[in-house]
Amino acid sequence: MSEEEMTADDVMDYLRSALINGWLEGLSGSDFPPWADAYEQIQMLEDMEGDDDILNDDETIDHLSRLSDIDYDTFKEMWDRLTNEQKNEILGSVIHEMALIGMEWLFKDIAYDVTHDEKLNKAMGKVVEAAKDYLNKRISYNELMDRIANIFWPNEEDKKSTAYKDFLDGAGLADYINEDELNEIIKEYLLEKIGRRS
Repeated sequence: MSEEEMTADDVMDYLRSALINGWLEGLSGSDFPPWADAYEQIQMLEDMEGDDDILNDDETIDHLSRLSDIDYDTFKEMWDRLTNEQKNEILGSVIHEMALIGMEWLFKDIAYDVTHDEKLNKAMGKVVEAAKDYLNKRISYNELMDRIANIFWPNEEDKKSTAYKDFLDGAGLADYINEDELNEIIKEYLLEKIGRRS
């Protein structure tokens, strides 16, 4: 289908997909943790969302075209075919998808580290217990993440690390997904993946 034959819905689907796929491709060559990158990208996209002037300025179009790996002129042509409401819808959808992917990566990494790092192996039971407490509504999400952080970074000196800041950014992705999605990720990676090995 040529660009001219695309409906506004087609353009929206195409750009949404290109933005996510372009972001994922960019991650493959990066040492930056995907959850921290997702958080950073989301902050930038949120700054664009809802502001008609920013939504349509050259810097925004340039950033989005690079993120999507679509050349500037082609991206601009497609972007200009959409209403501001449709552009905001794309950004909202991309923010949600990035957050979901980033959260899955964060919890998959936590599960992997706890089950494969000898120093962290003894903490498997603590992680499973914290996950159960959270899923049974005995503790909040923030308390769950504090418990996990204290396993990986047990003292204040450890918490000065970049990895800790990246972890906090990743934890902040929960603000962009719904509670059912969050609970499903926690159940899959902390209860099922770690629970099977503890």
